[in-house]
Amino acid sequence: FRLVSINKPETHWIILAVLCAGGYGTQFPAFAVLFSRTLAEMQGAEGASEVTSGVRPYAIGLGVLGIFSGFCIFGQISLFTFIGERLTKRLRAASFGKMLGLKVGYFDDNKNSSSSLTGRLATQASEVRGASAERLGLLVQNLVTLVA
Repeated sequence: FRLVSINKPETHWIILAVLCAGGYGTQFPAFAVLFSRTLAEMQGAEGASEVTSGVRPYAIGLGVLGIFSGFCIFGQISLFTFIGERLTKRLRAASFGKMLGLKVGYFDDNKNSSSSLTGRLATQASEVRGASAERLGLLVQNLVTLVA
């Protein structure tokens, strides 16, 4: 829950990213419906002109679905990456601020050398970002696909 409070400045971006993930999650059920109706229309048609006229709306629908899915996955990936990078920056700044407030004797220990502390700053904040931002998008996408 602390991550939620740290991510408060990006709330509107999170909502938009979740909507993009949800939109992309509807792609697979919508594709299944459109494709099955296309096949049913092709089986019931008698002649090339009837097939063409019957399948055309579904072909247009599949094209629109592809464009919609492209925008949704682009929005999902780019927005969650943006949110994650902002979170990483905020966490690193907070960690570095805490390190600056420590007593000098803390840095005398070998496990608290400048290189190990810098390494921790580089890796731990990124691990939190990976555990929060991209995973949330994938979770929403899969839940919407499951429900739809």
